Amino acid sequence: MSITEAKLLASGFTSLDLQKLRKYITKDALSLDMVISDLSRRFNAALLLTILLAAVYLIVLIIASRENVISTGVAMLIALFIIWFFQPPFLSYKAWKFNKKYR
Repeated sequence: MSITEAKLLASGFTSLDLQKLRKYITKDALSLDMVISDLSRRFNAALLLTILLAAVYLIVLIIASRENVISTGVAMLIALFIIWFFQPPFLSYKAWKFNKKYR
């Protein structure tokens, strides 16, 4: 399926989002389909890592001492910040939602 800018605008992307997508397209010589697919996969990966970190923290809450719970919590928050900082979260969410709806 060929993704057009009109379809993206109709599905919730803004003109600013399209400018960011064009930047990725020209910078890496990719197609719009590839950029949307890549952003969707990034969102899936970040979501999966967030769920895994939350599960690990729940286990730590159950079996660890109070000091370990606090230090693990701080480490998990830093890890989550890094995970979500290195990908555009709102743009990747919109790409994920677009992929889910149209593919």
